Amino acid sequence: MVRRFRLQNPTPRRSMLFAFFTAEEQGLLGSKYYASHPIVPLERTVADINMDIMNPWGRTHSIVSIGDGQTTMDDLLREEAARQHRRVVPDPEPEKGYYFRSDHFELVKNGVPAHFSGAIAVIHFAA
Repeated sequence: MVRRFRLQNPTPRRSMLFAFFTAEEQGLLGSKYYASHPIVPLERTVADINMDIMNPWGRTHSIVSIGDGQTTMDDLLREEAARQHRRVVPDPEPEKGYYFRSDHFELVKNGVPAHFSGAIAVIHFAA
């Protein structure tokens, strides 16, 4: 994925940092450490896109937004989904609290807007 972004033309307008946190299930230890010792100051971090749960089904017509309504990134997600002729579906299992139990949440607690998409529900596969 990093290689694809590096070869993109035109190049992204902002720098990107790809982080792979560990020990999520032990209390978000890796992301908690990063939030306390960031490579880029958190006040200069524009957004976090959490890719914790990957989509194993391929291209779909919908994207599940875990924690829908919890981030300032919701409108941007809906705009980009619409450009791709997709729709955003709110978390089908909000009672499980996935938004509050994944690595991005340590950054959210420190003021970084975050988006967490999930491959939790399969909704209308693309042709």
